[in-house]
Amino acid sequence: PPAPPPAPPSGQRSQALLVAAVVFLALMVGGVGAAVLLTQGEDDPSPSTNAANTGGEPTTPATPGTSTAELPAAGNGEEDTTPAPEPSGPSRAEEIEEVLTDYYAAVKSGDYDSAWELLSPSYKEWKEGEGGYAKWQTQEERNFRWLRPNDLTVDVREYDPSTRIATIYVSGMTYKRPGNALCDYVGITWARRFGGRWYYDQGYVQRAERAAEWRPRATETLGYACEVDGY
Repeated sequence: PPAPPPAPPSGQRSQALLVAAVVFLALMVGGVGAAVLLTQGEDDPSPSTNAANTGGEPTTPATPGTSTAELPAAGNGEEDTTPAPEPSGPSRAEEIEEVLTDYYAAVKSGDYDSAWELLSPSYKEWKEGEGGYAKWQTQEERNFRWLRPNDLTVDVREYDPSTRIATIYVSGMTYKRPGNALCDYVGITWARRFGGRWYYDQGYVQRAERAAEWRPRATETLGYACEVDGY
């Protein structure tokens, strides 16, 4: 067999080993540095780094499993307790006020039939045993002559859902009988709801429990100060 090549001189062999060691150490140091940089880039995104990369304000990552829509809005952290808007539509007082306004406008124009239709069914039923339509009209003829509806307003004082009766305070009308001073025609009276509509349920005499409470307080009822016989 052919003879092996001659070994390099000892000086050249030592220099080659030194170069190999330096290259190996350089690769090792470079690998560790790159690993550290990669680790920082993946696990430790600082706000300043984010701001620099995006050109905006530093951002804070959301908690895992929480979308940005679920994060609380900026503020004092308190719950918003602003009440929702109330449903639109006329109030109970406004509805009753319209009925009484139409009633006294019909009386003042002498249209007693239209006024009669605005009275509650229970009142008309009771009135049939107390002289009926004719007696009621005689009573209202005084209002036809001397009552001035003016700016009638209604304030609901009580409401009984079991009977659907509202106790109301009426103001804004005046009464002028010849020879007497101008009188404020104000006081308590009643309205009652039937079939989804309000009706005038005037006077306290028609219902026993109402009469028991209000006969001793008759001076507080509508029109008493202007005509003692009233309703």
